[in-house]
Amino acid sequence: MIHQTIANYITVLLLVGGAVIFGYSGKPAEMGLFIVACALALFFVNVERFKSFKGGGVSIEAKPDKGIDSASFSINEKKIIETVKAEIDKYLFSSSNQIDKNIIESILKEIDDRLEKLPQLIEKSEYVVVDTDGFSSKTQWRFPINEYHTIRGFLDDVYLALEGISPLSYNRQWVLFNQETGEPMKKLHLKGPVSLHEAGINAGMRLRVGIPQ
Repeated sequence: MIHQTIANYITVLLLVGGAVIFGYSGKPAEMGLFIVACALALFFVNVERFKSFKGGGVSIEAKPDKGIDSASFSINEKKIIETVKAEIDKYLFSSSNQIDKNIIESILKEIDDRLEKLPQLIEKSEYVVVDTDGFSSKTQWRFPINEYHTIRGFLDDVYLALEGISPLSYNRQWVLFNQETGEPMKKLHLKGPVSLHEAGINAGMRLRVGIPQ
């Protein structure tokens, strides 16, 4: 999941954004080089390549069916982005005898600028972040919003991320709070087969688990 998500966003940010920039700058050769470099980098962003991270002591904690521990997600995300940048650097510098070095440096700066913004973009566009401090040894989880068809499925996965909580205890032992407003979301468990969006939960939202008031 994480590898596919990051690969998709790298495609959008680099291929589309970079091609437009260099295209409008009247530099078709550099635009072509940029596209090839990014395509080459994407070749390396696949699940098999990053399975080795587990052997190196880095893995994703995934206790719920779809929820992901935020700390290990960020570590993997950073390693994937670093690897992509290294592959692009390697390819571009191997072409430095054909393309002016100033052009290569401008391409690399554009890539760095875009990849630096990638984690925030992924979080805001793909995930709901839930703070579980006090309810789980993992204090924060990310839930991919597009993977849930109903609010019930989402609440089930949040429950699975918690520790020492009884089943069917929403609004009794725990409740989700909107971190921005501080308001408890008391009626979520009553909404039935509706989507997260219909229930008022959207990508980029930050929630926290708390004790019902």
